[in-house]
Amino acid sequence: MDLNVANLKIDFNYGLGIFPASIYIELKEEAPTRNIVSLYDEIIDYGLPDVIFYGDKSCIVSNESQWLFARLMASLCHISVVINLEKSLPKLIVNRLILKADISYKSARIIVPVLKALSENDIVLLSIESIKDLLFVRSVLLKCGAKARSMFNSDLLSPQAVLDAKIFDLLPFQPNIVW
Repeated sequence: MDLNVANLKIDFNYGLGIFPASIYIELKEEAPTRNIVSLYDEIIDYGLPDVIFYGDKSCIVSNESQWLFARLMASLCHISVVINLEKSLPKLIVNRLILKADISYKSARIIVPVLKALSENDIVLLSIESIKDLLFVRSVLLKCGAKARSMFNSDLLSPQAVLDAKIFDLLPFQPNIVW
């Protein structure tokens, strides 16, 4: 069984993982294939049990990926998967979903059921360019009772501007990692 792996690197995760650093694995359809057993062995050999998968949704939800996620979790690795926030989410057996969200006034009501279904372990990465929009999305998250941790793109909004707006419950994230 093979998996299309475009990139594998170790880097700091700026709050996305459970440890300060993670193994990032980018899955892309056009990438070279790698045997998943040898990929599993390589991940385990690093000795860093925090793995974040991102890339093409079709690769992330594949049977091969699901096998690898399950095997890594059985080896006590913490598995996070980065996907786009949509009306419905694929059934993935992972420790953490990290959802890239571009929430607007139009899409807010559509995605509320998905936000409600997230756990405290999940993360919503907000791609928002104004404090006004961030306040709106934050109110949607609070009203729907979303349990997931929310983070904002620090390239689009200055962390100081967020603090000046008295928003103290959202963390900044570095988009260059998985965006």
